[in-house]
Amino acid sequence: MRLFVAFEIPKPIRQQLTQRCREVRGALPAARWVLPESMHMTLAFLGETSSGLLPGLHQELEATFATCSPMQLTLRGVGAFPARGRRRVAWIGVEASGDLHGLQSRVTLAAERAVGGARDPLRFHSHVTLARCKQPWPPNAVSRLASSLSDWGESFDAVAGSLIASTLLPTGPQYRTVGTYPLQGTP
Repeated sequence: MRLFVAFEIPKPIRQQLTQRCREVRGALPAARWVLPESMHMTLAFLGETSSGLLPGLHQELEATFATCSPMQLTLRGVGAFPARGRRRVAWIGVEASGDLHGLQSRVTLAAERAVGGARDPLRFHSHVTLARCKQPWPPNAVSRLASSLSDWGESFDAVAGSLIASTLLPTGPQYRTVGTYPLQGTP
């Protein structure tokens, strides 16, 4: 199974964000825009994982999320990866009322104990991917998208993390939640 751990974005917020992006897409270079049902905030990408390791992974993730308090996440601020050079991924940032980076580190350690570690060596940057670009976007395209969303910011309460299985299809990835882990810590 191809797995990752994430916070899922509530449907009304995904729909609002998609609508705001639609309003400016015609003025931007070509890109594959993420469908609303596929929007999420990844905490750790595990990659191909044996289904036999799932019981231990569920146990580790449940214990990890249980120690964290629910937090408010706010989607705000647009950018692109990499920050310099050939920008191929447009994103909106995620701000947290709690220790999101600490939780992400603990999730990565839990994955390491259960399945040998997260497979994504990149430094964590909290974001939701909006579009993937075949041809790199110039800085003015990123600025145009950022400007169109500069007055937009939506918040939601993150009360559970999710383990998600990803199946790659010609039409794009298809996601299925295989585990949910409540944040049960006290603020």
